[in-house]
Amino acid sequence: AFSNEVFFGNAKTSQELISGHYVRNSSYESAEIKVQKLQDGRYHISGEALWGIHREYGPHMGNLDFVAEIQDNNIIKYVFEKFDNDPYITTFLFSSEGLTISEENWYGMFGANVSFSGEYTRAQ
Repeated sequence: AFSNEVFFGNAKTSQELISGHYVRNSSYESAEIKVQKLQDGRYHISGEALWGIHREYGPHMGNLDFVAEIQDNNIIKYVFEKFDNDPYITTFLFSSEGLTISEENWYGMFGANVSFSGEYTRAQ
């Protein structure tokens, strides 16, 4: 229902596919991503990931925060040049089912074993 266009007089609006709150949970790790469309058309992406949720001394944690433009086919790509000359690259693929994130050169980027890769569902 909320993905349909809504008409107000001569103006119309639609629920955007990309903006929203996404979550990924498993028995040992979890992550959440928030996506907000900015007035200039770019997107602000922020997120937190945990690895080792039930560890005795607490989980390892990582944060992601950047602004990027949408590419064709509902893709957002983020590249961060790390100190070891192997850039961290993450790709966000948005669909009506949710969000899929893939990463390259992620190990050590956020903390031991912390990763944002995986399938996310839109939070209600």
